Amino acid sequence: MERTELKPSTRYRSKMFMVGGIIYGIVGIGVLVSVLAAMAANDVRPTDTPATIFLAVFVLCSVVLWILLAALIPPYFRSISYELTDSEIIVRKGIVTKVVKTIPYRTVTNIVETRDLLDRYAVNLGNIKIQTAGKSGETGYEACLAGLSDWGMVHKTVLDRLRGFRGAMKPTGSESDPDPGSVGLLREMLGELRAIRTSLSKEG
Repeated sequence: MERTELKPSTRYRSKMFMVGGIIYGIVGIGVLVSVLAAMAANDVRPTDTPATIFLAVFVLCSVVLWILLAALIPPYFRSISYELTDSEIIVRKGIVTKVVKTIPYRTVTNIVETRDLLDRYAVNLGNIKIQTAGKSGETGYEACLAGLSDWGMVHKTVLDRLRGFRGAMKPTGSESDPDPGSVGLLREMLGELRAIRTSLSKEG
């Protein structure tokens, strides 16, 4: 059985930090704007005690957040791996909870290449999403091979494996076409049974 093992590009790890930074920036700016508006409405100056306490808490939370990101993203990135075999796709990931997802080719209904804005303009990566029969009526996908630098080649490889699997599952000529000799024998037996039934009907 042929197996192909894949790992996401190291640029995918950079993308994780970018996503974390974007989320932090959006939330942080929102909090700052809200607090500054409240300070202005209550005539609180930046040098007052409440403003100083808020700034200290904000900085502390920011430091803790980035320490957590720096501690969790690298091991999570290293835990991600993909494996393509002749009959299934296997996705492994997780730090505390190890997740191993197996998708047999017989259940695959769709394979989609996706690239978001960061993929296209920042890290030049692509993703392969796998949809199965159980997910056909839903918007989600059964699995995603994320952070691939050669997503086009992986997409082609998955399609080739899928076509090869489905081709191997088709019945051969000997299995699908009846033997002419067997058909003739069955016809003779049917004719004899009809003759016997006719003879019994006459005698009755």
